[in-house]
Amino acid sequence: MSTRKRSGRQDDVLSLFGSSSSEESFSGFSPNNSPKSNRVRSIVTKVAKDGKVRSRSKRYDKSHDQPRVDSPGENNNGDDVVILQPSESSGNNRQVATTQRFIESPSQQRVTSNGQEATANWSDCIWTELQNRGIPDKAIISVLQSWRPGTQKQYKNAWTKWYMWCSLRMCDSFKPVESDLISYLVYLKNMNKSYSVISLHKSVILETLKILHPASSLNTSVLNRFMKGLHKEIPPKPRYFKTWNVRKVLDLISSWMPLDSLTLKLLTLKLVSLITLCTAARAQTLKALNIDNFCIKDNVVYFNCGDKLKSCKPGQNFILQLKAYSKAELCPLRTLKCYMKCTQGVRKDSQLFVSFKNYKAVSTSTLARWLKNVLSMAGIDIKEFKAHSFRGASSSAAVKAGCKISDILKTANWSSSKNFKTFYLRDVNDENDNNFQECVLNS
Repeated sequence: MSTRKRSGRQDDVLSLFGSSSSEESFSGFSPNNSPKSNRVRSIVTKVAKDGKVRSRSKRYDKSHDQPRVDSPGENNNGDDVVILQPSESSGNNRQVATTQRFIESPSQQRVTSNGQEATANWSDCIWTELQNRGIPDKAIISVLQSWRPGTQKQYKNAWTKWYMWCSLRMCDSFKPVESDLISYLVYLKNMNKSYSVISLHKSVILETLKILHPASSLNTSVLNRFMKGLHKEIPPKPRYFKTWNVRKVLDLISSWMPLDSLTLKLLTLKLVSLITLCTAARAQTLKALNIDNFCIKDNVVYFNCGDKLKSCKPGQNFILQLKAYSKAELCPLRTLKCYMKCTQGVRKDSQLFVSFKNYKAVSTSTLARWLKNVLSMAGIDIKEFKAHSFRGASSSAAVKAGCKISDILKTANWSSSKNFKTFYLRDVNDENDNNFQECVLNS
C-alpha cells in the first residue's frame, strides 16, 4: 500500500493527539486508493465553544499533498488544529478532517519530560498540581477564586495558546527554557499583537510556572531586556486621542421628557447614560448596582458596589453617589425614582438594570450595547468610540469645567492621576472651542 510522505508539522499534530500508529492514520489517502474522481471529499467537523458540533463537506485535490494542517494563528486564530482520521464509511477510502479545539478535552493531554501530565486547560493545570501536593480540594477552589472571572478567562486563553505552540514544536510547556519563552513572544509579535497582549502572555506563563514549579528558577535576564526593547519598538498606545463632546448626549437625553410618558426602553437608556456621565462608571460598576444595597439621604443616592470591582482591593468597598440636579430633565435622582417605580412590579432580579424585554438582570455586554446605542442616537461615530469612551468623555468634561483632579479620582475610583492623564484625559472634539493660538491672537 503506497502512502504519501507527511510533513513534520503533521507528525507533530498526530503525536500531540497521542496517535500510536501515525502511518495507519494516513494509509487510506493515496492516489491509488482514492475514488475515481479527481477530487477527494472529506468532512470537516468543528466543535464550537458552546459544545455544538457543526459539520460541512470539503474537497481536496488528490494531485496535491494531504490537507493542510493549521498551525496556531493561521486561519483559526490559533484555537483550532485540523487532524486527519480514517472515515468509517464503507466503499470509499476517505479521510475525515476533524477540527478540534484545545479546550477541556481528555485527548488534549500529554506527558511532559518530567512525567507530569500536561493539559491545555489552565485551571486544570493548577488543580492537578496543587492536588498532587496534598492540598484539599476546598482550598484549591479558594485559590482559584483569588483570580477574578475576567482574569481567569484571560489566563485560560493565553495558557491554551502557549500550550498549543509548545505542543506543535515538541517543547515542554511546563518546564520551558528562556529561549522557548522568547521565541513564543516573538511569534506573537510576528502576528502583529500589541505590547499589552504580549506582556499579558508573558505574565500568565511566568505566574503559572511559579505555581507549577515553585522550586525551579527560570533565568529571565534576557527576557526582561527583550520586553524593554519591545516596549520601545511597539509602545502601548491609548485607544483615543480625542473624545466626544458630552453636550451631544446631554441634549439628546434631556429631550426625553416627561419621564412618565417614556417607554421603558428610553427610560432605561436615559438612566444608564446619566449614571455613566455623572460617575464615569465602567459597565462592570453599572452591573454591580443593586436595589438591595442602596439608600437615599438628603437628596443623595448611595450605592454600595462591594469590593469585586476591577479597581477595588479586597475589603475596600466602593460607594457610588448620585446627587439631585436642579434641571429636572437631567436629574439622575428623578430618573432613578421613575425607573424603579416602572420596574417595581415586573422586575425579576434585584440588580438595578434589568432587561426591558424579559425584566431579568442584564450583563455588562448588554449595558455596553445600550451606551453605544445612545452614542449612535446622538450622532457620535460608534466605529471610533465605544461604550468605555463615556468614562474618558465625562472626566475630560469635568476637567474642562474646572473640577478638581482629586474629586475626579474619587468619583471615578482611580488610584492615581497618572493613569487618568495617560489614558482618559483627552481634548474634546468641539469646532467652536478656541485654541491657544486663537486666544492669544484674539486678546
